[in-house]
Amino acid sequence: MTQNQHYVPKFILRQFLADTDGERVAVYDKQTDKTFVTSIRNVMAENRFNDFLFDDDWMVSFEPIACAAEDQVLPVYKKILETRRLDNSPEEKAALAFLMAFQLLRTKANRDQWQQVEELIVAKVEESGGKMQDVRGWEDWQPATENSLKRAHLLSIRNSIGEFAQIIGTKDFLLAAPADGRSFYLGDNPVCLNNMQTFGPYGNLGLAVTGI
Repeated sequence: MTQNQHYVPKFILRQFLADTDGERVAVYDKQTDKTFVTSIRNVMAENRFNDFLFDDDWMVSFEPIACAAEDQVLPVYKKILETRRLDNSPEEKAALAFLMAFQLLRTKANRDQWQQVEELIVAKVEESGGKMQDVRGWEDWQPATENSLKRAHLLSIRNSIGEFAQIIGTKDFLLAAPADGRSFYLGDNPVCLNNMQTFGPYGNLGLAVTGI
């Protein structure tokens, strides 16, 4: 049975509606350079994005956990929308830090990175004339499947979200609004990292790096 599961929550998508009554958003597709209007049910989501087969027999779903996590932060999110201000209380910062950490980790782009890293490793090994099974520690390696990628991605969320939220929670929080006559745009990977400082070959976009 099909079930669209969002990696950007609908309560965020609802802040960008082009058609309030029909809960529709205007979408720009960078790949095709086309725009269209569609329901929020159809964007920033995939069929069974949070479900995977375990041992080829059990269907495991992360969706109830994702929904419960969203419900935990929704009251704080709504309060900020209503008051248009931050109170900078520990409770508010904790909720927002968790929301941002969860959103940073849960996206399609984050999951795709797992496959891209594997493809780069395999290509490097094969360029050297070897194969993955010859690499120490990779003797039982098998190419990633949709299920194995989903499982690895979801486990990484569990293992990293606490540390990510803690790092984000140490930062200064500011609330911004668009200027009159202007609007914000929402991307399918909506936690954006930007850094004005440079650190040479080490990069500058790590979550705990100075300047982020």
